[in-house]
Amino acid sequence: MRKKLAERRKEHRQPTLEEGVELFVRVKKAEGVRERSVKDYREHYRYLNEFLTFYLRKDPVHVTDVTPEAIRSYIRYLLYHRKPRHEGQRRGLSPSTVNIRLRTLKTMCAYWNREGYAAQNAMENIKPVRDDRGEESRGLTREELRKIFDGLNDKYFGHWRDRVLMYLLLDTGLRINEAVYLKKAHVNFTHHEILVPSEAAKNRSYRSVPVSSEVLTLIRKLIEETEFHFGESEAVFRNGFGEQFTADAFRRRCIRLRDKIGIEKLSPHMFRHTFAREYLKAGGDLFTLQRILDHASITTTKTYVSPDMEYIRSQHAKATPLQRYL
Repeated sequence: MRKKLAERRKEHRQPTLEEGVELFVRVKKAEGVRERSVKDYREHYRYLNEFLTFYLRKDPVHVTDVTPEAIRSYIRYLLYHRKPRHEGQRRGLSPSTVNIRLRTLKTMCAYWNREGYAAQNAMENIKPVRDDRGEESRGLTREELRKIFDGLNDKYFGHWRDRVLMYLLLDTGLRINEAVYLKKAHVNFTHHEILVPSEAAKNRSYRSVPVSSEVLTLIRKLIEETEFHFGESEAVFRNGFGEQFTADAFRRRCIRLRDKIGIEKLSPHMFRHTFAREYLKAGGDLFTLQRILDHASITTTKTYVSPDMEYIRSQHAKATPLQRYL
């Protein structure tokens, strides 16, 4: 009997990776994390489990199999060998994307070690991947925006809705999840504001974001059109069946549009970066931009607004001391 109890305790201390993730998710749910975060935890687990099953040649993989050596091999695989999802993409993920997955894994490993499921915190000495390319911080050029909007045919409801959504993103800098789940009650047509409730904001802080009258006019027309065809709803953005439009659906549509018009990259977040860059170029201040974008730290805001070479050259032409002597 004692032997069986000891074996059970040993099995409890060494859960499979899937069991370890579910134990972690249970704790995070008790802490009040959002369902989107839980979805990310499980998705990141799936990527790691697929790799470790192949790398270690074992199934199932256990929490104790997540070692520093295995994690470093996983990082190399993500950076240089992971197959692209779509034709034309380069092999491997960007350092920024890899670091997102590592942050999730870092939290999990700390939990497993703290609770006694793993003898060591495998992520303790693993550093984030350096990113010297700055790809994730760039917004869209004027030429790319022209191609994007020329590539939309407003005769089709999906194209018309996408245009309104893109205009909203460019005008307000909203995150895509904040924008697609916009409710009619959150649009203040009188004071030209978009209200982002705490439950929708990434940092769980309520805020009000200015919006132009032109975009408000388009939003009103979109609401009228969708309600004429699908009936009343609180949702502003809806799909072709009258249901709530989602961020993932918009991401997929961005990829299809990118391939159609022949630009290198197009993602919802690039509209947010473009807003931030153009806001400062037009004379807006950094601290106001931080509040609009809902960044906890101004350091994060600064990464959004790296000036492009065209702007740097124009500023140099205005400010170079040599102009005073020519």
